[in-house]
Amino acid sequence: MKNTPGMVTLHTRAARMLAVEVLLADPEALHDDVLESCLYLLRERLEGTESDDEPEAVRDGLDAALRGGPSGTSPCEVEAQSACS
Repeated sequence: MKNTPGMVTLHTRAARMLAVEVLLADPEALHDDVLESCLYLLRERLEGTESDDEPEAVRDGLDAALRGGPSGTSPCEVEAQSACS
């Protein structure tokens, strides 16, 4: 692989963290409170800090998403379902 000026290769976890931070730079621009909540939860998970009040269903959804888990179930869908119940 060539060293291309201006290109940096990140590990998967670092790349995910960077993507989350970019999206959370202006959370109001997301216009989606559930997505915003999911991004904050995902950021905590990637940082290795878990919230004690995080519902188990959300933790399971985030775990599945980080593992590339079952298709069709995103952590935001889990969050939306738990918020509606």
